[in-house]
Amino acid sequence: MTKISLLGGVLLSLALAAPLLTSQAGEHREVEEMIAEAKTAADHEAIAAHFDGQAKEARAAAEYHRKMIASYKKMGGPAIEKWHLDQHCEWIAKGYERAARESDRLAVAHREMAKASE
Repeated sequence: MTKISLLGGVLLSLALAAPLLTSQAGEHREVEEMIAEAKTAADHEAIAAHFDGQAKEARAAAEYHRKMIASYKKMGGPAIEKWHLDQHCEWIAKGYERAARESDRLAVAHREMAKASE
């Protein structure tokens, strides 16, 4: 794979991700408002459900990057020896796994707050 085709792939990925990032920014503002205004059990359950979804998405992203590791190893050559793209994907997968665990913890905390506010 040439540097130009690798760069083209990165630019294409960024272009495809832009609408998703924009919609997530709006979602994050909504969740921030939900957290700031949470008073009832239903409020906290809704926030917990949001974090359940975040955890699920993070686990899916981690799995996606784990599959890319296998693809890069199969490709071999500079992808592994020079650019270490398998390691890059491993680091990203671990980051998503950490994010999933933290989202799980936030969901548990909001469920406990929901019980306390009943």
